[in-house]
This record gives sequence, structure tokens and C-alpha cells, in this order.
Amino acid sequence: MKLLVVSNPTFLDGEADMVNRMFAAGLNHFHLRKPGIASCELEAFLQKIQPEFQNRIVLHSHHSLLLGWGLRGIHLTAAHQEDLWSSRSLLKALGPRNPKVTMSASYHSLEQLDGPDPGYTYVFLSPIFDSISKQGYQAAFSQEPLKQALLKSSLNVIALGGCSEQNLRQIEKLGFSGAAFLGRIWQSADPVKSFELLQKNLTPTLN
Repeated sequence: MKLLVVSNPTFLDGEADMVNRMFAAGLNHFHLRKPGIASCELEAFLQKIQPEFQNRIVLHSHHSLLLGWGLRGIHLTAAHQEDLWSSRSLLKALGPRNPKVTMSASYHSLEQLDGPDPGYTYVFLSPIFDSISKQGYQAAFSQEPLKQALLKSSLNVIALGGCSEQNLRQIEKLGFSGAAFLGRIWQSADPVKSFELLQKNLTPTLN
């Protein structure tokens, strides 16, 4: 089961250093999501990431930066999904240079899981549990319908929203292929230690 970390929506003091330490501790998928941030600000952040880790980063905005930084891939918001042609054109242009580049998207309903496969590497489905980072953002799905929808779907689905070490086993039993963490990481006193704790609790689910 994959473990992904989504960045804090605003820049934090020492954030790049913490992300580097998470990469060194085993993080393979980091989603760089900074709504409203300028391209030059994202580049300044990327410059602080050690070169050997930059290919583990997925961009949520300013997707064209993918071409110059050798990043892992791009993530599509609802607006991006409406302009899917542009996103696919970018990946087609990059493909010969990096065939492993990923394209992911955010889903918020079980009906989307039952639709045609758009060719995403994986999709986020949220909120699965009551959100840690967004007050009042509560779980949107009943457990049994969710489990059945995941069983029928051909998509690679990642749980998002309220994920923590306490519900990792439940996430796996529901049929998700991974879990993404935001509030559990960035609202803790020590984000790096929180990630390491998640890694420790994730390991038994892989056996």
C-alpha cells in the first residue's frame, strides 16, 4: 500500500528541509499543492529539494515546470480535468524523455469510480474520514458502499481525508491501494516524526 504526503497549502518555515528528511526516510510520493502560489515561488521551493529527490514530486499547479525539473508527475484539479486535452498534451510531449511520469486526479463521489477509465495513474478519493486539516469537512461515504465501489472500480484509488496511523488497516481492508496524508503530518508538532510513525505503522500492511 502506497503512502503519499500532500504539502501544507501555504509555505511553512523549514518546510523544504522537512520534506528532504521525509524523502531520506523513505517517502516516494510528495504532492506539491500550494493554491494561488506563483510559478517562481514553486521554483524557489524546488531549488531547496535535494536533486536526487526531485523525481518524487507531483505538481498540482504550474504543470509546465515538469518539463525542466524532472519531476514525478502532475495532479489535476477539477479545473484541470475540464481541460484534460492540455494536460495530456504536456505528458505526450514529455513522454519520450520520461516514460514513467504520472498523471493523477481528485475524485469526490463513488459515481466517478464507476465511470470510464481516463487513464490516470491513480486518483484521490475524499473525504474518507473526518478531515484533520479542514474543520467541518466530514467523511462523505458509508463504509459498505465505499468498499463495493472500490471492488468494482478498475482505477487505482488513494484514500484522502482524515487518514492517520489509527485507520491505516481500515483503509487497506476497504480496498484502497494507498493513503495520502496532509493534516496528520503538517498539524503535528514534528512533521518528520509523524511521517516516520506512519511508515512504521504501514510496514505490517505490506506483508
